[in-house]
Amino acid sequence: MAEIIDMTRRMQQLAAELNWDELLVLQTSRQERVLAFFTEPVADDDSVWIAAAVGEILQADRQMEAACRQAYENVSGQLSGIAQGNKAKQAYQQP
Repeated sequence: MAEIIDMTRRMQQLAAELNWDELLVLQTSRQERVLAFFTEPVADDDSVWIAAAVGEILQADRQMEAACRQAYENVSGQLSGIAQGNKAKQAYQQP
């Protein structure tokens, strides 16, 4: 689980750096490790710290999702502005 937490923290850094390609690769690898981790039942003695770790992962995922959504909205707005600029340019170029 410690490796999964480390991967999650690295994913947060990548999101802050807007490094979406590397983030996606790491997310896929992390997902594989999460699935592998939970193939075996969790011991009662470990359930408290595992629940805390899962909570940290979920919180980080929500933050990264918000960062991705914000980046998408920024790019979408920029593309919309470019499209409007192209339409204006075409309007002025018509005879």
